Amino acid sequence: RLKAQTLAATAKEKEDIRKKLAVTAEELRLKAEALADTAKDKESIRLKLEVTAKEKEDVRIKLAVTAEKLKESQDELARKEKLAVIGKLAGIMGHEIRNPLGVIRNSIYFLTMKFGESTDEKVKRHMDIMQAEIDGCDKIISDVLDFARIRPPAFTETEINSVVETSLSKANIPKTIKVEANLGKSLPKINIDIAQIQQVFLNIISNAIEAMPKGGELR
Repeated sequence: RLKAQTLAATAKEKEDIRKKLAVTAEELRLKAEALADTAKDKESIRLKLEVTAKEKEDVRIKLAVTAEKLKESQDELARKEKLAVIGKLAGIMGHEIRNPLGVIRNSIYFLTMKFGESTDEKVKRHMDIMQAEIDGCDKIISDVLDFARIRPPAFTETEINSVVETSLSKANIPKTIKVEANLGKSLPKINIDIAQIQQVFLNIISNAIEAMPKGGELR
């Protein structure tokens, strides 16, 4: 009988321990679920923060692009305003300066035709200098007018050799400078703005002439 009572007490203690373990296990499960929910909430918050950070970065990039476009627009507007002022001044200069230049050119032509071969060599040389300076002034006026004139490029398919040859024919090349044009043969046609490219070649030729005041060879 004593043994049975001891076994019963042991069984009761084991049952109490089992219940306590069950309660502890339930508490641990609840805590684990709470921790899982907390971790899930933290992950959700982290994802939201990432999305917010990405949105902020996108906004920053868009603002930077907008600011750059605004700056470009402002620069373009300022450039156009400056060109408009230059164009106005160039128009005035073209009118007020070209007229007297034309008078001087006509006077030189008249004197040349009147005296012909009987003109003194020294006088003829100075008249040639005057004519060259008039042509130089006229070119400067034309360059300023072209620079001030805003127009989109007009592309045309053409041969570059013909553009070079035309530029050479338009250039005021002194007799002291020998021109040697080694143009390639069978070159393919290219799509360019002929007037603008001719102006580029004319500027190059003009710079080369200025670099050879005593004469030389232009290739």
